[in-house]
Amino acid sequence: MLGVKTYQYLPLQEHEIRLVKLLPVTASFIKCEIVHVSLHSPGKYTALSYAWGDAENTRTIEVRTQSDPYDVQNRFVKVPVTISLRDGLRALRKRDQIVMVWADALCIDQQNPQERAQQVRLMTAIYQEATSLAIWLGPTEDDSDMALESLEYIASHPNEIETLIRLPSFRPQLLAIASLFEREYWRRLWIVQKVLNTSDRYIYCGFKSPPVAWNSCLCAARSFQGHGDLLIAAFPKGTRSGDQGSSHGLFTVSQSLLHLGPRSIEDIDSITQVEKYSLLGIIRACRRKLCVDPRDKIFGILGVLPDSMQQDFHVDYSLSVREVYIDVVDYILHTTRRLDVICESIHFPHFTGSIDLPSWTPDWSHITNATALGHIVRFTASRTSEADFEFPDHPRRRRLAIRDVYVDTIVTRGIPVGTLVATSDYLLAFLEWRALLLDFIPQHNELSSEQLQQMFCETICLGNVPDGIYGTKEWLTACYRLFASLIRYHLPKLALDDELENQINRNIDPETWFMTVGDIVVVPLGCSTPIILRPGGRNGDYRFVGDAYIHGWMHGRAIDECKAGRRWKQEYVLY
Repeated sequence: MLGVKTYQYLPLQEHEIRLVKLLPVTASFIKCEIVHVSLHSPGKYTALSYAWGDAENTRTIEVRTQSDPYDVQNRFVKVPVTISLRDGLRALRKRDQIVMVWADALCIDQQNPQERAQQVRLMTAIYQEATSLAIWLGPTEDDSDMALESLEYIASHPNEIETLIRLPSFRPQLLAIASLFEREYWRRLWIVQKVLNTSDRYIYCGFKSPPVAWNSCLCAARSFQGHGDLLIAAFPKGTRSGDQGSSHGLFTVSQSLLHLGPRSIEDIDSITQVEKYSLLGIIRACRRKLCVDPRDKIFGILGVLPDSMQQDFHVDYSLSVREVYIDVVDYILHTTRRLDVICESIHFPHFTGSIDLPSWTPDWSHITNATALGHIVRFTASRTSEADFEFPDHPRRRRLAIRDVYVDTIVTRGIPVGTLVATSDYLLAFLEWRALLLDFIPQHNELSSEQLQQMFCETICLGNVPDGIYGTKEWLTACYRLFASLIRYHLPKLALDDELENQINRNIDPETWFMTVGDIVVVPLGCSTPIILRPGGRNGDYRFVGDAYIHGWMHGRAIDECKAGRRWKQEYVLY
């Protein structure tokens, strides 16, 4: 248990689990027993869900030894557990009765990989069989008592939320709720299947406030939706809840109230219902959740997958992270015949991972705000074609051969941007790409300057031009006007050319692994978007660089030209 061999676990039989028998209060420290029960008839128990916290910061509890089942001396051993687990048990302990609890760190021998894997496979059933789920958020801090009380009031009076947000006197309550929603618990991956697989759920925080029903907390969180503008007005200049003493203050108050807390689980739940049979969709939905073991990025979501899909993945902690992640790509390629999964290999902004993965295998342990373009917009670059692929070096699977339609080779490049950069970076990228375009225009005789600039403006919005103005100068004007105003607002000392300078006078409110010369652009069969490949491997292999928006090539042109004999399919091997 947490690396300390002070307690000797007895082996589990098939379909057997352990429960913590939490003994009544007799002293300040916690006393308990660990008992075995059949998962087919476990009796009543509460499943405890909590964030493990710092594994080095521990406290001891007393656990009755079971090394000798006939021991009548009732000997107890001191066992170290994380503070979070100790406090969660303390919150559930009763003064005059026994409480049966399932808590993963105690009920699973964490030093036994085989048992750990076997119990993870039973996790869905463990939570479904639980009488209730106790969600332990941690100790009282950041006015959490006031936050819980306010959540219950909002849940009972949802029609008053607009009035409450407008009231200056209610700002402290909103700050307290935001801090509660920012707690570490909500960022953990394992909580997803725990919450979604139980029906009777209660939120505990501190030892004085009574637990709050999950549905009340969720109902209150839902009431903030649609009031983003009011929340921003109530906390101007991006006031962060962290400025008011929250645990980490990574988000503005409005972001925390709108997207964190129970809403972060509900958003995943809605995605799993829509994409129930889409492993890629569920991994995407949980990608920003945290876990200690990178393999749990996959093992930790199996509990929300259909039974048929769970059976295709063997929970095995003896596998390397590389094997687990490549298994995911292998499965998705063969079951969907789509290649979009490789576009989740996000290589920009550049990061150095600790896992030796092929360029085409997503590193699911990498927390990124970016996602594949085909997930943002419904592109159909390869129409309805199926992926044509193989692993040339099977079973190692270091290389992936795919069939594509060649589009072009990159001859120039500008400033790259991603989703994790500042506004000023976008604006500088806009200026450089526009300068490259204007330099290119005299060399291009097929289209006019205005047509090329219209294409440029359609490209920077991924083709999402409002209905009715596609292909007109109106969109060009709107884009230039917006960017010119933003540049003047964020980069006031930067000189603009006459055309952009004129746009500012229109009274608009201002308020890696990236591509390089020599890379090629192809449209793979079975892929929603074009992708960029970089030559340089042995035997002419290529590295996957990323997906790309290529104006005019996002809805089947490559396939149409291939059928017409103007282009042809080629094979590229990725490493």
